[in-house]
Amino acid sequence: MHDGDKLTILRRKTIETLQKQSIYIIDTLPILEEGLKLRPFKEIISRMLVSYCLVAKASNKKLKQITIKWLENARLNEYLTQNEESFLYFDNGSERSYQVQEECLYSFAYILGVCEDINFNNLVPIEVAQKFPNIHITGSEKQFIEQLSLRDVNNVIGLLDLYYCLDWYCVDSMLKYQYCKIIPYVIKERRKVLEWALHPEFEWEQVPMDT
Repeated sequence: MHDGDKLTILRRKTIETLQKQSIYIIDTLPILEEGLKLRPFKEIISRMLVSYCLVAKASNKKLKQITIKWLENARLNEYLTQNEESFLYFDNGSERSYQVQEECLYSFAYILGVCEDINFNNLVPIEVAQKFPNIHITGSEKQFIEQLSLRDVNNVIGLLDLYYCLDWYCVDSMLKYQYCKIIPYVIKERRKVLEWALHPEFEWEQVPMDT
Protein backbone atom coordinates (compact mmCIF):
# COMPACT_ATOMS: atom_id res chain seq x y z
CA MET A 1 0.00 0.00 0.00
CA HIS A 2 1.28 3.48 -0.89
CA ASP A 3 2.27 5.73 2.05
CA GLY A 4 -0.30 8.30 0.97
CA ASP A 5 -3.06 5.70 1.18
CA LYS A 6 -1.87 4.65 4.64
CA LEU A 7 -1.94 8.24 5.85
CA THR A 8 -5.45 8.72 4.45
CA ILE A 9 -6.64 5.63 6.33
CA LEU A 10 -4.86 6.90 9.44
CA ARG A 11 -6.72 10.20 9.21
CA ARG A 12 -10.04 8.36 9.03
CA LYS A 13 -9.14 6.51 12.23
CA THR A 14 -8.16 9.80 13.87
CA ILE A 15 -11.48 11.34 12.90
CA GLU A 16 -13.37 8.34 14.29
CA THR A 17 -11.41 8.53 17.55
CA LEU A 18 -12.13 12.22 17.98
CA GLN A 19 -15.80 11.90 17.07
CA LYS A 20 -16.21 9.49 19.98
CA GLN A 21 -15.10 12.41 22.18
CA SER A 22 -17.50 14.80 20.37
CA ILE A 23 -14.55 16.53 18.74
CA TYR A 24 -15.07 17.33 15.07
CA ILE A 25 -12.54 18.52 12.51
CA ILE A 26 -12.91 19.63 8.90
CA ASP A 27 -12.55 17.01 6.16
CA THR A 28 -10.18 19.25 4.21
CA LEU A 29 -7.48 19.38 6.91
CA PRO A 30 -4.27 18.22 5.14
CA ILE A 31 -2.97 14.75 5.93
CA LEU A 32 0.61 14.31 7.10
CA GLU A 33 3.43 14.19 4.57
CA GLU A 34 4.91 10.89 3.46
CA GLY A 35 8.29 9.46 4.46
CA LEU A 36 8.35 10.45 8.13
CA LYS A 37 11.14 8.82 10.17
CA LEU A 38 12.18 9.03 13.79
CA ARG A 39 15.36 10.75 14.85
CA PRO A 40 18.11 8.59 16.40
CA PHE A 41 17.52 7.33 19.94
CA LYS A 42 20.43 9.30 21.42
CA GLU A 43 19.16 12.57 20.00
CA ILE A 44 15.65 12.04 21.36
CA ILE A 45 16.70 10.89 24.83
CA SER A 46 19.17 13.77 25.12
CA ARG A 47 16.52 16.33 24.20
CA MET A 48 14.07 14.77 26.67
CA LEU A 49 16.51 14.92 29.57
CA VAL A 50 17.52 18.49 28.76
CA SER A 51 13.85 19.50 28.73
CA TYR A 52 13.33 17.61 31.99
CA CYS A 53 16.04 19.66 33.69
CA LEU A 54 14.74 22.92 32.30
CA VAL A 55 11.25 22.14 33.59
CA ALA A 56 12.68 21.33 37.03
CA LYS A 57 14.67 24.55 37.19
CA ALA A 58 11.74 26.65 35.92
CA SER A 59 9.48 25.14 38.56
CA ASN A 60 11.92 25.58 41.44
CA LYS A 61 14.75 28.15 41.35
CA LYS A 62 16.49 26.31 44.19
CA LEU A 63 17.23 23.47 41.76
CA LYS A 64 19.38 25.67 39.50
CA GLN A 65 22.80 24.43 40.61
CA ILE A 66 21.55 20.85 40.97
CA THR A 67 20.25 20.73 37.41
CA ILE A 68 23.41 22.35 36.04
CA LYS A 69 25.61 19.83 37.84
CA TRP A 70 23.43 16.91 36.73
CA LEU A 71 23.40 17.99 33.09
CA GLU A 72 27.14 18.65 33.00
CA ASN A 73 27.95 15.31 34.64
CA ALA A 74 25.76 13.52 32.06
CA ARG A 75 27.41 15.60 29.29
CA LEU A 76 24.00 16.77 28.18
CA ASN A 77 24.71 20.49 28.48
CA GLU A 78 26.02 20.40 24.89
CA TYR A 79 22.43 19.82 23.75
CA LEU A 80 21.21 23.11 25.23
CA THR A 81 20.16 25.77 22.75
CA GLN A 82 21.54 29.27 23.28
CA ASN A 83 18.24 30.38 24.78
CA GLU A 84 18.14 27.39 27.11
CA GLU A 85 21.73 27.93 28.22
CA SER A 86 20.96 31.57 28.95
CA PHE A 87 17.92 30.58 31.00
CA LEU A 88 19.64 27.78 32.91
CA TYR A 89 22.86 29.59 33.77
CA PHE A 90 21.81 33.26 33.82
CA ASP A 91 18.04 33.16 34.51
CA ASN A 92 17.20 34.94 31.26
CA GLY A 93 13.83 34.23 29.66
CA SER A 94 10.31 33.30 30.69
CA GLU A 95 9.97 30.67 33.41
CA ARG A 96 6.45 29.92 32.20
CA SER A 97 7.69 29.01 28.71
CA TYR A 98 9.77 26.25 30.28
CA GLN A 99 7.25 25.20 32.92
CA VAL A 100 4.71 24.29 30.24
CA GLN A 101 7.27 21.97 28.66
CA GLU A 102 6.28 19.48 31.34
CA GLU A 103 3.71 18.43 28.73
CA CYS A 104 6.52 17.87 26.22
CA LEU A 105 7.83 15.21 28.58
CA TYR A 106 4.62 13.18 28.19
CA SER A 107 5.19 12.85 24.42
CA PHE A 108 8.85 12.01 24.96
CA ALA A 109 7.80 9.38 27.48
CA TYR A 110 5.53 7.76 24.92
CA ILE A 111 8.10 7.81 22.12
CA LEU A 112 10.71 6.19 24.37
CA GLY A 113 8.44 3.62 25.98
CA VAL A 114 8.23 5.14 29.47
CA CYS A 115 4.44 4.93 29.20
CA GLU A 116 2.16 2.84 26.98
CA ASP A 117 -0.35 5.50 26.03
CA ILE A 118 -0.96 9.24 26.23
CA ASN A 119 -4.34 10.72 27.11
CA PHE A 120 -5.05 14.14 25.61
CA ASN A 121 -7.74 14.80 28.23
CA ASN A 122 -5.27 14.65 31.13
CA LEU A 123 -2.12 16.42 32.27
CA VAL A 124 1.03 14.35 32.76
CA PRO A 125 0.09 11.55 35.21
CA ILE A 126 2.11 11.45 38.42
CA GLU A 127 3.01 7.81 37.80
CA VAL A 128 4.71 8.82 34.54
CA ALA A 129 6.59 11.72 36.14
CA GLN A 130 7.84 9.43 38.88
CA LYS A 131 9.61 7.22 36.33
CA PHE A 132 12.01 9.97 35.31
CA PRO A 133 15.53 9.93 36.81
CA ASN A 134 16.30 11.72 40.08
CA ILE A 135 18.28 14.89 39.32
CA HIS A 136 19.50 14.92 42.92
CA ILE A 137 21.50 11.75 42.19
CA THR A 138 24.49 12.12 39.89
CA GLY A 139 24.45 9.47 37.17
CA SER A 140 20.81 8.49 37.74
CA GLU A 141 20.16 8.90 34.01
CA LYS A 142 22.23 5.81 33.16
CA GLN A 143 19.86 3.15 34.51
CA PHE A 144 16.90 5.14 33.22
CA ILE A 145 18.27 5.21 29.67
CA GLU A 146 19.00 1.48 29.71
CA GLN A 147 15.29 0.75 30.15
CA LEU A 148 14.20 2.77 27.12
CA SER A 149 13.79 2.06 23.42
CA LEU A 150 12.15 3.83 20.50
CA ARG A 151 8.53 3.01 19.83
CA ASP A 152 7.52 1.85 16.35
CA VAL A 153 7.51 4.84 14.03
CA ASN A 154 3.97 4.10 12.80
CA ASN A 155 2.63 4.47 16.33
CA VAL A 156 4.35 7.83 16.67
CA ILE A 157 3.00 8.97 13.29
CA GLY A 158 -0.48 7.96 14.42
CA LEU A 159 -0.12 10.03 17.57
CA LEU A 160 1.16 13.02 15.60
CA ASP A 161 -1.87 12.84 13.31
CA LEU A 162 -4.12 12.87 16.36
CA TYR A 163 -2.36 15.85 17.94
CA TYR A 164 -2.15 17.73 14.66
CA CYS A 165 -5.94 17.48 14.38
CA LEU A 166 -6.41 18.35 18.05
CA ASP A 167 -4.24 21.43 17.65
CA TRP A 168 -6.41 22.58 14.76
CA TYR A 169 -9.50 21.96 16.88
CA CYS A 170 -8.07 24.04 19.76
CA VAL A 171 -7.16 26.96 17.49
CA ASP A 172 -10.55 26.86 15.78
CA SER A 173 -12.45 26.67 19.08
CA MET A 174 -10.57 29.61 20.58
CA LEU A 175 -11.12 31.72 17.47
CA LYS A 176 -14.85 30.96 17.33
CA TYR A 177 -15.78 30.74 21.00
CA GLN A 178 -12.77 31.97 23.02
CA TYR A 179 -13.07 28.63 24.79
CA CYS A 180 -11.89 25.06 24.28
CA LYS A 181 -12.88 22.02 26.31
CA ILE A 182 -9.33 20.66 26.10
CA ILE A 183 -6.27 22.67 27.15
CA PRO A 184 -4.64 24.25 24.06
CA TYR A 185 -1.10 24.59 25.44
CA VAL A 186 -1.09 20.93 26.48
CA ILE A 187 -1.90 19.85 22.93
CA LYS A 188 0.60 22.25 21.37
CA GLU A 189 3.52 21.25 23.62
CA ARG A 190 2.94 17.54 23.01
CA ARG A 191 2.52 18.05 19.27
CA LYS A 192 5.79 20.01 19.13
CA VAL A 193 7.73 16.97 20.38
CA LEU A 194 6.07 14.65 17.88
CA GLU A 195 6.75 17.04 14.99
CA TRP A 196 10.38 17.45 16.06
CA ALA A 197 10.95 13.71 16.56
CA LEU A 198 9.61 12.88 13.08
CA HIS A 199 11.29 15.76 11.24
CA PRO A 200 15.10 15.63 11.66
CA GLU A 201 15.39 18.83 9.64
CA PHE A 202 13.63 20.89 12.34
CA GLU A 203 15.58 22.73 15.03
CA TRP A 204 13.99 22.40 18.47
CA GLU A 205 13.04 26.05 18.77
CA GLN A 206 11.93 26.41 15.14
CA VAL A 207 9.39 23.58 14.82
CA PRO A 208 6.60 24.77 12.46
CA MET A 209 3.25 24.55 14.22
CA ASP A 210 0.83 25.59 11.49
CA THR A 211 -2.48 23.75 11.15
